[in-house]
Amino acid sequence: MIMRRPIQILSFLALPALAWAQDGEWVSAFDGKTLEHWDADPKFWSVEDGCLTGTTTKDNPTEGNTFALWTGGETGDFELKLQYKIVGGNSGVQYRSFKLKDGKDQWRVGGYQADIDSGDTYSGILYGEAFRGILANRGLITELNEDGKPVTVGTLGDSKAIQSKVKKEDWNDYHIIAKGNTFQHIINGVHTAECTDNDTDTRRASGLLALQLHAGPPMKVQFRDIKIKHLGPKAAPKKQAAAAQPTNNVNDFVLQVTPSGGYVLRTQPLTESALTEVLRGLAEVNGDAEIRVRGGKARQAETKAARMAIKDAGLTVKRGKAPIK
Repeated sequence: MIMRRPIQILSFLALPALAWAQDGEWVSAFDGKTLEHWDADPKFWSVEDGCLTGTTTKDNPTEGNTFALWTGGETGDFELKLQYKIVGGNSGVQYRSFKLKDGKDQWRVGGYQADIDSGDTYSGILYGEAFRGILANRGLITELNEDGKPVTVGTLGDSKAIQSKVKKEDWNDYHIIAKGNTFQHIINGVHTAECTDNDTDTRRASGLLALQLHAGPPMKVQFRDIKIKHLGPKAAPKKQAAAAQPTNNVNDFVLQVTPSGGYVLRTQPLTESALTEVLRGLAEVNGDAEIRVRGGKARQAETKAARMAIKDAGLTVKRGKAPIK
């Protein structure tokens, strides 16, 4: 029985102050004088008082959100630090992002966004601009499943208490960390949101860095002291990252302890024979277990094989809401 085998367990506490290994050097992404290394619509973006400034007015509105795109390279695994000030409206810092083919202008992008808000709701959240919507609300630690929907696995604090640390119409420090498929947002030293993206069909390992100017009422947002540090080599493209070699070793597990007191048991990709052994062990422990298989269109053969292995172990396969008998 598999549960009797020796299991190597590593315990990870999902603490707010999670630290990443830091290699590389901080590089300035804005010289404070010109728009060099930034591609933006000059009708809305300029350098004002040493700040990268985006402005809309009643007489000069933007049709749809528009962005200032950094041309200094792509963001993979990185840390970003900057200061921002916003008066009216909404903004954000895009990372690992992509240009939209159907954008209102050539400066329209989608992807992960560290949100900025002149109101009391969105500052610090992780938003997917044209990219699955809200991924982590303020004060939450979330994980995205293969269906791209966020599941809360822990908390970082009360949203209103975090909002009280954000300065209105004044300068704030934003710190963004992206390592692997986990993202952290920090404003004025306070962790605001954290998300791990396990949606292998949609998540992004690298992409554009950009600053948002939101459509709607007149607004003004300014950025200064923008600096970035790349953390080691760029992340592998999505297909390569998902192509880890399966193993027949079913003894190596990781037990993650969540802040809410629950547990998540993980293992590396398994071969069919190792998967069968795991499922048989599960059947001995809990023969009433029901398992849902997600693989997407690109993994139809593996998905079918997994379903057959589950049924062969005497367990129930679930597809949609109804189990397969």
